[in-house]
Amino acid sequence: MKREHLRGALGALLVWTLASCATLFGPSAAELAVRDLIAQGRELLDDDRPQAAEPLFEEAAALPGGAPRGRLWQLRCWMDLGRSNEALDGIDALKRDGLDGPELDYLYGMAFARRAQWHLATGVDASSIFLNFQDAAAHLGRAVEAEPDRFRDAHFLLARSTWEMSELERARDAIETSLVYFPEKAANWLLKGRIAFSQHEVARGEADRPADWPASAHALWNEAEAAFRHALELCGNPLDDPVRQAILTQTAIQFANALVWKRERDEAARMYGLALSWSPDAIDFDTVRAWLRPLETDEPYRGFNLALRAAVLGFRERFPATDPRDASMLWWLGYSHWELGEFEAAETAFLEALAHNPDFTNTWHYIALVRYARDDWPGMIEALKTAWELSPVELVNEMQLDPELNLEKLDFVTAWCVEHERYLDAAILSEICAETAQFDPRYWNNLGLLLRDEADRRIEDEGANVTDPELQALYERAWTAYVRGLEIAPDDGQLMNDTAVMLQYYLMRDEVLARTMYEAAIGLCREALERDDLDEADRLRFEKALEDARSNLRVLDGGEADD
Repeated sequence: MKREHLRGALGALLVWTLASCATLFGPSAAELAVRDLIAQGRELLDDDRPQAAEPLFEEAAALPGGAPRGRLWQLRCWMDLGRSNEALDGIDALKRDGLDGPELDYLYGMAFARRAQWHLATGVDASSIFLNFQDAAAHLGRAVEAEPDRFRDAHFLLARSTWEMSELERARDAIETSLVYFPEKAANWLLKGRIAFSQHEVARGEADRPADWPASAHALWNEAEAAFRHALELCGNPLDDPVRQAILTQTAIQFANALVWKRERDEAARMYGLALSWSPDAIDFDTVRAWLRPLETDEPYRGFNLALRAAVLGFRERFPATDPRDASMLWWLGYSHWELGEFEAAETAFLEALAHNPDFTNTWHYIALVRYARDDWPGMIEALKTAWELSPVELVNEMQLDPELNLEKLDFVTAWCVEHERYLDAAILSEICAETAQFDPRYWNNLGLLLRDEADRRIEDEGANVTDPELQALYERAWTAYVRGLEIAPDDGQLMNDTAVMLQYYLMRDEVLARTMYEAAIGLCREALERDDLDEADRLRFEKALEDARSNLRVLDGGEADD
């Protein structure tokens, strides 16, 4: 017999002998340990406990003969631990070491799907997201076709990837298979609901009204509803389970969105409230408010208010009173009460929001509006003063959202302050108005006059001396206000005269400048009075300013003022 033939025969005999031994004696203790560790680890992975599973896979990889399999599942575990980049590096290393076939497809597919999900959650470019889902679907499709039982957890991410690619039939098949393996996983039912609703949208076409939907669209919507409701049932009351809390929140949101399309807004409001009660920052409040508004009307919808009340109540039942996450919900609850004309409830909610988060400084503006609606002028003034002290820029921004209406309200309360000789309060309101109406000199003029009036009140009522430092500080502020007004309207004769008055009678300085300003005021008033388009109010204003400027100039020259 030739040597090479002998060598081949001996090799075959050795293989047969080893196989016979394995049959006779069974797997080694190390092999059994590897299998057991991987099985235990996979059960923990299936139960969403990757931290507990990872040491088992690491131990399996360290045993004789366990390196490739243990390492495979360790890398899979890293994906659930948020170590996707490290996992990809490890997969590349296994590939270089010779790993191929379904195992490599499984690992790459799972890693690409996880990376796509991460990019989606963090707002990465959409094209990158699609390409990752596309790669994931290709790899996972080959893996589950080869070994559907071994890679049972891949069916879910195959469904997610193909759904994101709008391959709805393929996604539907994959999620149904995943449900065979994991019928008690709420995430599976959530995804089934989303896929069914996407299929409903296709079947619905351009028909917005449920009455116009074809039968197939109704059937798919019913499937989506059943899936969402079952997912909520499986989530239960997950107080100590952040993963299930997140699934419950997303299920409630997606179900609420579907209910809006069905025009079942009351139930949608309840679902939004449920979502917010678990995760107050999971959804944009203004979007929910818009979605829950009744169709074909601008009237506010009580569903938004009911959703928020339920959300706040549920949140307080589940989380400690010291948890500040409900501050946004309380703010929007206050805003909703305000929209509905429920002003006392609105103020209560706004104040509670501030108690939970004092940084919501714009809340003071809304408290002021609520108090205005309740005819609580002193309370409105205090709210605006607080807002002005904490963040003048933010208050002005809020005022400028509806400047005409807001200025009208502050004008009214300013007049109330003057009537009750609350000149400093009126001055603050005028300053807020001046910064809001940036190109209107009237408010700067009012501010200067009000500060002068406060100084005069102190002289008359309290016997203060004009040279008192506090009064001089008021006069300096008044001077600054008048100058700000002149910067906006340098050709206004009345404003020019009033500014010069501050120098002559109150600050008692710069007579040369005061004279120049009086002469300019006289000229400006004359020019204005010669205009044909001057309205009656401005005519009277400039006539009075002309008379005053002449009188003040005579006093400056040593003469007497007009009576």
